Amino acid sequence: MLRFVVIVRHGENEADAECLTKASRLQINILARQIKELIQDGVPVNGGGILLMSSTAEYAQETAGIISFWLDMKEADIVLTPLLFSDSVKQPQLGQVTKMVSAKRKECQAIIFVTHHEYAEELPSFLGKNELNLDVQRTPIDKGNAILIDVTLRKVRLLNGDEAVNL
Repeated sequence: MLRFVVIVRHGENEADAECLTKASRLQINILARQIKELIQDGVPVNGGGILLMSSTAEYAQETAGIISFWLDMKEADIVLTPLLFSDSVKQPQLGQVTKMVSAKRKECQAIIFVTHHEYAEELPSFLGKNELNLDVQRTPIDKGNAILIDVTLRKVRLLNGDEAVNL
């Protein structure tokens, strides 16, 4: 049964490349450790029960790879989907992503999305309203930060690696 939904905005990428900056890699490692600490009481943190999905952009995949390491998952377990934003899909496909959450609700305890600006800011409130029956306010999310929705406790937190701020 679904306990957590986490929407991560990918880390800062190099200006002339698709890879993360060194500072961003460090920031994502801190954020991934924070995610692990917050969900470990409700989810087996060894990949079991966790669905980790990422945009197909290389820097999003790199971000997801760091998160998978901290959650003791294999990078091969990351589900890559252009629905989470890619060169071919420029507009958020919020309805399609909500359908994915609905389909996986009973078998996953945590669903983690690694995505881009548009999804990171719009998806939490859209999912809250249309799938989770939870009022989630649209919140700006900086690169390398995340929104964690605790479906069971009905709490929403902004994660920045240093702290979890209740929204």
